[in-house]
Amino acid sequence: MNLSPRLKPVIITAAVFLPLLAILCFFCFSTRREALTPTEIMAKKDWTREELTDALSRTFIAQADKRRRHEVLEHLRKQLGAYPENERRDIRIKALTNALNGSLEQLRAATPEDRTKILDEINKTAENNYQKVLKMNPQQKDALKKQISSEEGKAVSEEMTKIMTSKLTPDERRDFAAVSQFWIRTLKEL
Repeated sequence: MNLSPRLKPVIITAAVFLPLLAILCFFCFSTRREALTPTEIMAKKDWTREELTDALSRTFIAQADKRRRHEVLEHLRKQLGAYPENERRDIRIKALTNALNGSLEQLRAATPEDRTKILDEINKTAENNYQKVLKMNPQQKDALKKQISSEEGKAVSEEMTKIMTSKLTPDERRDFAAVSQFWIRTLKEL
């Protein structure tokens, strides 16, 4: 093919830059965006299933902004209401399992001092939950049993078991021994 001398540089430039532009566009549209802040979450009204799952899981993670967590969760629950019940359940399950794994990643990335603080907080929460169960009446215990035996409760228990048995290092298992003991004691009380 015979090209004019003026057209040749344009075609060569296009041949080089079009594939690069296509690759750049692919990465821009396929990579995950930065997590939304609580203010951005509260302002957002239209959620895809994936966005809602991601926002919920980040809100469930222990390091989320605790001051606004309740407000953000209420907003996300309202957004969740736009989906049919079976999809709501699937979104909640996926968000909870993502949160468990995200919490483990955060714990591993923490400094030794922060890690100790996080583990202390987890232990206190486990002990407080145990104490609350001890004070529950039979109807409250039955309601909690139903929640634990629901599809969501089973999915979370399975994910926790998977993390404990296959993802934690021996040192991490030792760190979580007290929490595990409180969990077992809590379940026995139900």
